[in-house]
Amino acid sequence: ENKIGELRIIEPVRAINVATSIFPIYDIVKNIGGNTVNVIWLPNKKAFDSYKDKKHILFWFIAGEGVDNWAVKVSKNNGIEYSMLSNNVDIAKLSYDVKIGKILQNSPNYYWLSFHGAQNISIIVARYLSKIDRMYRERYIDNAFNYSRSLEQYQKEFKDEYNNLKNKKVFASNNFFDNFLYYFGIKTIGLFNPNTQDNISELSYNIRYFGIKDIIIPKNYLFDKELETLSKKDGVSIIKIDIIGSMKYSDYIDFMRYNFSVFLSK
Repeated sequence: ENKIGELRIIEPVRAINVATSIFPIYDIVKNIGGNTVNVIWLPNKKAFDSYKDKKHILFWFIAGEGVDNWAVKVSKNNGIEYSMLSNNVDIAKLSYDVKIGKILQNSPNYYWLSFHGAQNISIIVARYLSKIDRMYRERYIDNAFNYSRSLEQYQKEFKDEYNNLKNKKVFASNNFFDNFLYYFGIKTIGLFNPNTQDNISELSYNIRYFGIKDIIIPKNYLFDKELETLSKKDGVSIIKIDIIGSMKYSDYIDFMRYNFSVFLSK
């Protein structure tokens, strides 16, 4: 606000427009941006095409890892600056006892599925917002610091709440869930790619050999039917993790709570 004589003039807060493509990133950016950043959720190209105010999008926070890579081409075609967050976030890389089928070395790793990953994202977002909007640089840095501290508290609460997951043994589809599992002490015995009957048979053998009770896959997985058959045969639970989220969640914490709750429902 400014003062002119005895008159107080309150300057309206103007918001800059930034885009995101998946719910976890959307909510994190909202927390860092506060009321000086208008965060637009564009989950696919159709949503972008129908968005009427494209020319005022200053920046796009792209998650990467194959979930929204389409946004890179859209950003370039429309002159929108962007950051591929996956290029800047520390990603856990674990070793495994068993690998079944062709496992891509650079297969997706959904770093936002851990509080550690979310903290990394908040710092990166604050850094970019500070460059785009220098007027509120300190505010973005403070928001990132406060949000990171709140995530630490939630991580402690989650560890207490889901303590019975510690040392749980699972098989996972590729290395999708390194970050999600690692920070909560869940042991990934092996990775699998059930694209052939031989691979499914090998997975079945290893499930029995290691005494595995749970298999983790993303929602809408390509080999759902094959794994459902395996589940009935070997008595193993199929745990489906929500990767990208949606507006049905109230915030990032609600999104994470859902994904941990599916373990307890099995």
